[in-house]
Amino acid sequence: MSGRLIAEYPIPVRNPTMPTFGGADLRTLCVTTAHDKADANGGGLYAMRVETPGLPTTVFNPDA
Repeated sequence: MSGRLIAEYPIPVRNPTMPTFGGADLRTLCVTTAHDKADANGGGLYAMRVETPGLPTTVFNPDA
């Protein structure tokens, strides 16, 4: 991995909190947002299709 910026995806909120990738092909970017009284769009979940997929993760197994 090169560590370079390959895309930006703006969302209409002031406080995005945590991104994650989902879907069978990991090309659905989901972003949670923090509630903010000054931001009517905050406190929700945003999802969008993206060109570059995320990377699969492994599930932690404490018995392994």
